[in-house]
Amino acid sequence: MERVRALLHVDVVHQAGILGRNVTVCSLDSGAAADHPDFHGRICGFADFCKRAREML
Repeated sequence: MERVRALLHVDVVHQAGILGRNVTVCSLDSGAAADHPDFHGRICGFADFCKRAREML
């Protein structure tokens, strides 16, 4: 995640006062790794429109 933060210049954005608080994000992804530590406790909804699964594997 740190590599992505550097690539997107997140520190510059934060210094400008843009912190992303009280923001909801939706991601449509065909290959999210549900067991990745960056997602732990952060996914509040799930829908699989291809395989009709009811939960992330």
